[in-house]
Amino acid sequence: MDIQLTPGANQLAAKKQVLALLEKDAEHFPTGLKYRITQDNSRFVAASVNNVLETIVIAFFLVALVLFIFLQNWRASLVAVCTIPVSILGTLACLAVLGYSLNTISLFALILAIGIVVDDAIVIVENVERLRKLHPEMDIKQIVSLTMHEVFGAIVAIVLVLSVVFLPVMGLGGLSGIMYRQFAVTIACAVIISGICSLSLTPAMCCLIMSKVMAPVKLFAWFESGFAKLNRCYVRTAERLIVMKKTVILIWLAIILTTLGLFNIISQGFVPNEDQGLVFASLELPSSYSLGQTESEVKKFIKNLNKNLNVDSVVSITGVNFRDSGSQSSSVASLIVNLKNWSERSGEKSTADEIITSLENLARQHSGMVVNAYNQPPIRGLSTTVGVEFYIEDRSIGDASKLEEVANAFIKQLATHKAIGRATQSLNTHALEVSILPNVEQATYYGVNLQDYYNALQTIYSNNNVNFAYIMQGLVWVVLEADFPFRASIKNLNNVFVHSEKNDTMVPLATLSTVKYASAAKVIQHFNGYLASKITIRARDGYSMGDVMQIVRQEANQSLPKGYDFEWSGTSYQAEQSQKTSSLAFSFSFVMIYLVLAALYEMWRLPVVVLLGVPVALFGAAVILLLSASQNDLYFQISLIALLGLSAKNIILLVEYGLELMRQGHSASYSAIHALSVRFRPIVMTSITFIAGTLPLVFASGAGANAQHSVGLGIIGGILGSVLIATLLTPAFFVMLMRSKKFTK
Repeated sequence: MDIQLTPGANQLAAKKQVLALLEKDAEHFPTGLKYRITQDNSRFVAASVNNVLETIVIAFFLVALVLFIFLQNWRASLVAVCTIPVSILGTLACLAVLGYSLNTISLFALILAIGIVVDDAIVIVENVERLRKLHPEMDIKQIVSLTMHEVFGAIVAIVLVLSVVFLPVMGLGGLSGIMYRQFAVTIACAVIISGICSLSLTPAMCCLIMSKVMAPVKLFAWFESGFAKLNRCYVRTAERLIVMKKTVILIWLAIILTTLGLFNIISQGFVPNEDQGLVFASLELPSSYSLGQTESEVKKFIKNLNKNLNVDSVVSITGVNFRDSGSQSSSVASLIVNLKNWSERSGEKSTADEIITSLENLARQHSGMVVNAYNQPPIRGLSTTVGVEFYIEDRSIGDASKLEEVANAFIKQLATHKAIGRATQSLNTHALEVSILPNVEQATYYGVNLQDYYNALQTIYSNNNVNFAYIMQGLVWVVLEADFPFRASIKNLNNVFVHSEKNDTMVPLATLSTVKYASAAKVIQHFNGYLASKITIRARDGYSMGDVMQIVRQEANQSLPKGYDFEWSGTSYQAEQSQKTSSLAFSFSFVMIYLVLAALYEMWRLPVVVLLGVPVALFGAAVILLLSASQNDLYFQISLIALLGLSAKNIILLVEYGLELMRQGHSASYSAIHALSVRFRPIVMTSITFIAGTLPLVFASGAGANAQHSVGLGIIGGILGSVLIATLLTPAFFVMLMRSKKFTK
């Protein structure tokens, strides 16, 4: 029994209901009948969700620790930390109202949200602490009031930018659009709620909790001294860069070109493969094998496979090939290998990839057996296997044998590339075929009706639906067929007779038949209406799906003969579509940031200053991705959308304060440098806090770990690039663009 979920159903809740129903109905099973769960896809979902929930808890405590180190005041730290549960609970409520589920994507967004929602509160709390030192004569309410006057505009701008940066991806279609949308809604809800919380709850808590002045912790005196030196170093460097305009422009152009080059070098992926605790395998034996012979070989194979202690159970289905779209043949079988829970595995051959390798090596012990083992696709429903999938289509000839030759030649050409691991095709035209055709002249001579001939032949070697019958008030077919020993050999044609209308005698079918032996395809597939062969490619270690797809495109243009073409399918098709939508989303996100800031500040110059610093964050993301040998996959691209808003946030903190100083009559140079010296601490605080909240993603292990790595790595690199480089270049850009701007006092 195979149970499929309806779209939008909760897999974990459905599993509970199914198990409860089975347990209840098992009480009424006949004696000796039991049930067993042989394939449970929800195990991976449950393990992934639990891992992400653990990551959220770790991220929360890391953020709290970083806050205390910077603020050195438990009261101020408490005010900032309190915004996290309020914002997260509010986000969960919004998701429920909007009809979104709590899944892996939304949980990833919540992890990032922990570092984002606390940013606004950090800006307020840090400014309160700074003003308290500058104005010891003022009480806490005056300090908070002055703080809100200074940071209100920056907080509003940050909330708007982090919210609208996701608007373009909300309208994207396809699989990537669905994943972008879930992530975007979660982050946007968290940012909006945290902004409201920071402008209402945080000031009130500052007045209540931070009224008492606390002495700094002596243990962290070294930290304060070191940070002050770092601040002065950055300010001095920025002062030099302000007068070195050409140098700044050249640095910026070099960063842009390097970023473009890095993204061309970095391998393109789609969704990272995961160890889902389940492995599939297709077993292929010589085409002459009967079902009984195949079943015997499969039992021997499973016996050897069960020697691996990390294997929990194996389900075999003889006669069906899952990899070949469920095609049926007596010489094939499919295995469902259930692995033990991730925490229960140990030793060698414990991961899904290692067990896949052991399965294929095990086939060498069985003569004539070919095993194709494969992991489940990262997103179920896209395909039956992982790797690059496409069909070679015969668009002119319609000859299966010729198509097989073309596909084999294409695979041979692909094998010359280092990125290609194992490549297989689904078409096999060498299966033994027995052709039984009537001899029309003989049938006419003996007076045999050809329809009677065909009925007899079908009954003995296949089956014949001859009538209906009512059994227990149900209508069933009456099927006539020969027992296996009588249809196992072509010689039985001598034992089957058909009536002769000419002389009222029985004539053996062998007398009326012409038997020919040949080779042909057992299964013929069509794709987009064309005769086709499915090719599946597994990339070598160190290469990605994108690398293999690029090679396939090049070789298809050069090697495929006229009249043949290829089409992507399964996961590869979705990867091709996502590359088109991702670039579109990035372009519109840049436009949205500019339009919002231009409307907010009522000028075109300041938004340009903000956008000039965003590519630096992309440079940092590309560098860390290259150094970690990771792929530019869909999860990484989703995190980059958030990175656009986060990098803009740091620059907004600088330029908004600089703009306020210019409105007070100060020069552009003074405003930029002073803004950097004042806002450098909150920028570093918010950035390190966000990195601390994201670190658990980078070091995650177990179910769903690869997806967490993709989300965490790129965004940490981008934040580091924004803090280390963009904060130095922004004052120079500010002076270049704002120097001629005049303000009326």
